Amino acid sequence: MGSVVWFKALVAMAALVTPGAQTDAPIAVDRTPLAAAVDYCVAVAEADMTDAPPIVEGPRDFQRLDGRYGAQRWATGAPDSFGGIMVEPNDGSCSVYAFKASEADVAALFEAREGYEPYNQAGTAYLRLFDGGGVLAYSRPVGGDGGVVLSVASRKNEPKQVSDMSGESAPIEALATGLAFCLAAGEAELLDLPPVDGPAHFAEEAGQYGQKSWAAGTPRALRSVDISMNEAQCFILAHGFASDQVAAWMAEKTDYAVIEDRHHARQVRDGWVQIVWGKLKDDATLILVTTRKGEDRPDVL
Repeated sequence: MGSVVWFKALVAMAALVTPGAQTDAPIAVDRTPLAAAVDYCVAVAEADMTDAPPIVEGPRDFQRLDGRYGAQRWATGAPDSFGGIMVEPNDGSCSVYAFKASEADVAALFEAREGYEPYNQAGTAYLRLFDGGGVLAYSRPVGGDGGVVLSVASRKNEPKQVSDMSGESAPIEALATGLAFCLAAGEAELLDLPPVDGPAHFAEEAGQYGQKSWAAGTPRALRSVDISMNEAQCFILAHGFASDQVAAWMAEKTDYAVIEDRHHARQVRDGWVQIVWGKLKDDATLILVTTRKGEDRPDVL
């Protein structure tokens, strides 16, 4: 399955010429680094929405910096200075992390972009409809000194079928294996250790933009565990496993402190490995493990 299906579940969530691909209408804005990053992410999501080939080149004047687990990353400017921007594409979704930019900056780009209409009154989300679905972009502020994260994702109208709940099932041990893998990957990142091997007995898959994913059981079956990993985040979607099972397993991890209900964290050197989880829907639990460096206290982005 890879990360496509449940990344679309995570996000309730072209109009221009981008490096490596051309869409149907150019955008009339200056080619600033932020505009180039937005253009690129829109092109990635729209390519998935229209079943076009993946975008080969990154944003204009960005440098490619692949992550420890294979995911593409594109960056320009210093990450902690004005104008520093990082872009992470994925199968069907793409994120922009812009230091000292604002939601208003992003909104101005989408207001000038043909085909995208406001999706909320706050002006932080924009939607473009396609036959069979749409592309949704939404932004949120991050950081006390300014900054914005933009997520752009395709959402296809996939019919739900009874067959989605059939197929090979993953044993209960698969959930514990997946959790242990994500926590170990985060700790290795903070300790500057080599990347950890994928979870045992999981099938590995690489997405169109290099991001690795692992699956146990038939994807979206009654019992299945799907994992997607990037540089600082590990996502787990567990179908047919209750969130109480995650709580029971984490209760045995005494090296992780309870921050609040369904939010545990462990300090490793000058950072934190955190895990949060909750019910995505009646038959699925979503788990997110994040790695944060240089934090005085655990916090979830």
